[in-house]
Amino acid sequence: MTTGRDISVGNTHSRLSQKVREKIEKRLLQMQSE
Repeated sequence: MTTGRDISVGNTHSRLSQKVREKIEKRLLQMQSE
């Protein structure tokens, strides 16, 4: 059983991890292109 707070925290965490993933992918692409 999850509370509304748990759900909102989970959404925020998934959003943050998505941004981090995008940063890492961009950095990898830059390394490959060099």
